[in-house]
Amino acid sequence: KNVKAIFLQDAIEQKLPPFDMLESTEDSKKGGAVLYGLIEGASTLVPSNLKHIVAYCDADLSADLGMLGLLAHPILMGVSCMAAGQRYGCPGSFLVDDQGPLPDPESVWNLHDRVRMAFRHFARGLILPDIA
Repeated sequence: KNVKAIFLQDAIEQKLPPFDMLESTEDSKKGGAVLYGLIEGASTLVPSNLKHIVAYCDADLSADLGMLGLLAHPILMGVSCMAAGQRYGCPGSFLVDDQGPLPDPESVWNLHDRVRMAFRHFARGLILPDIA
């Protein structure tokens, strides 16, 4: 009842913006599905006395969803309209690859892919308020 599965291909076939330029999900990869989920979640109506928070993470279970409260707190307190977090380089964090879970070292900011991920999270912070 409270769960809805959505599919990026449906948005592409319906020519919903910003997916109207795509022919198939092959044109998008993961970013389009995340964006569609955020748009769909943010546009879902909720009673006016409730806060509307949309959260997402990778599906590999490497994120501790119990920590979502730390991200939601500034929103619920009215201090911020959005929050973004990342687990890379944090004590106790790990990455999942073909070999399984691997400890993630704390000093990773000099690695190219980690810097790119940090920039991606920063860029989302600039874009997400516009979506909401």
